[in-house]
Amino acid sequence: MSKVISAYESFTATAIKTKATIPDQSDMTVNGTNVECSNISIAKVHNGIQSSCLHLYGLCTSPRVNKYSGFGPRYWYVSGGNLVSGIKTPYQLGDFAGYNHNAPATGWMNKPATTMWSSPTMDVIFTADINVSEIKYSDITNCHGVALTIWNAAGTSLLKFQILDVDSGSFGGNCSLECTFTAGTITTETTYTGKIYLTDNTTNFLENLGNALCKIPNIDDFTTTVKVYVSTTLNTSGTAGWTLSNAAINLSLAEVSFNDMYINNSYSNVVIQVRLVKQYDGSTETTEFYSGAYTANTHLGSMVKVVHSSTPIPAYGYTAYLEVLEPF
Repeated sequence: MSKVISAYESFTATAIKTKATIPDQSDMTVNGTNVECSNISIAKVHNGIQSSCLHLYGLCTSPRVNKYSGFGPRYWYVSGGNLVSGIKTPYQLGDFAGYNHNAPATGWMNKPATTMWSSPTMDVIFTADINVSEIKYSDITNCHGVALTIWNAAGTSLLKFQILDVDSGSFGGNCSLECTFTAGTITTETTYTGKIYLTDNTTNFLENLGNALCKIPNIDDFTTTVKVYVSTTLNTSGTAGWTLSNAAINLSLAEVSFNDMYINNSYSNVVIQVRLVKQYDGSTETTEFYSGAYTANTHLGSMVKVVHSSTPIPAYGYTAYLEVLEPF
């Protein structure tokens, strides 16, 4: 038998033909936004879904049918807050026109990281890359969009959302959604919960889930903790007891300097150093200013050292500790 099928959502006629496993590629012709399919037979469906059945009822109801194919004897609907697959009736051989036995299941492509780092000058962007597969979402009653929603850690207070219109022409297969908190919005370490829903609206999402139809199979919620970089500073608490003059850090030159440093004690061996600690992972670069015997009240005078392997030192995310190790 023959049947004409049409492009839908982001799937062009050419893409539909290329992906299809029933009928044979030689039995499909692209004509504008349509694919003309011919020679659809029980035998080809039997082979295409690798079923032992040779009758229409058994083929249409077979568990071998890939429910994620955009064309086939399956359809999707919302029931009890879940997206579920049903079997079309009456059973029709033509439903297999354009069937893709290799259609992937819905699921995550790239889930947002469990930890993100930011600074007061950076936007925080939650990016959710998902595979919505080949399901015809526009055929699901009242389904108009898919929403990425960002909530507080408990998942009770809606903070941000972004909705992708299922009829936008860019929906289908691999999709990317983003929610952005502008620079300066997140100033302290905060944990967020992310949820993705099918919605009945393309512009609004209600905190009471009044616009939510259901979640998408295999796309679970996620939790992300945003950590905030502190301003890069020089910490001199490790020089307690010493007289220290005009200690400073120059970010552009990656230098730490002071005009003078001394103490009214003598040591057989003393080390004065700077430890530059990266907040992100705790990695450390150590630069020695002085090492050796020290006589009480000896003025060390002006000293300056490059303390970072590259310039400049970023304005956020580092602490330089000027400290004295005495004696060892």
